Amino acid sequence: MHILLAEDNPINQQVVQRMISRMDHTVLMVDNGRKAVEESGRNDYDVILMDMMMPDMDGMQAARAIRATGNTVHMIALTANATSRDRSRCMDAGMDDFLTKPFSIDDLRATLDRVPRAEPPSGDLIALDSSTLRVFLSSIGDDPAFLQELFQDFLTDAQSCRSETHAALASGHADSVRRAMHTLKANGAIFGAQALSRLCGRLEKFAEDDNLEAISGEMPAFEETLDAVSHDIRQLISRHSDNDSRCVPTRPHAGHAQHVAPG
Repeated sequence: MHILLAEDNPINQQVVQRMISRMDHTVLMVDNGRKAVEESGRNDYDVILMDMMMPDMDGMQAARAIRATGNTVHMIALTANATSRDRSRCMDAGMDDFLTKPFSIDDLRATLDRVPRAEPPSGDLIALDSSTLRVFLSSIGDDPAFLQELFQDFLTDAQSCRSETHAALASGHADSVRRAMHTLKANGAIFGAQALSRLCGRLEKFAEDDNLEAISGEMPAFEETLDAVSHDIRQLISRHSDNDSRCVPTRPHAGHAQHVAPG
């Protein structure tokens, strides 16, 4: 998860940045609301942690300005004021959630866990495991151009593996089949192509045993499975070219308690 922290208190800056890094998220810090508005317009963030009391432009003014641009980023108010009226004012300004100072790393984790999690494209995807795909998208982050390039590289490599396998079978080179299947097994597993990965593992083992006959017998299933995965990857390329996909965060690991002071 990529987080923008707007906080003017130097101690709180250090503590919150340390908390975020311990949860394996990335963070950029600004020290007033005006800078938060400017930065939110320059780069895409999954979350903005917005202190309410900052110089130049306070958190609520900054939140209103960000929403006025049409930006729907998830914003979390950070404030020592904890009354229902204060919470209502934050929500009216465009905040999505509220975190009262002082807070611990567990409090911050619980608040970040409430950030809406976009599902990966499903629809007519038929050969990719959605859970594995969700974890993959989370690890990559919100970069449609990079994802399109990566998916296209997968298709190119997959077709190379297919061609190499056919050529190797024709020439009787089992080790070439082994190398191609090892590569495709690993690449497919990244995106959740579990059936393809298992099948490539089986063909890799046949190649290690120099059993070209068994490999030839599996080729119709291999072709069908690879075609289904390639279909799904093309669907992902198409969807990421049309939409800026918001990725799913992985669950952060536990850490010892740290606290942010009021102010």
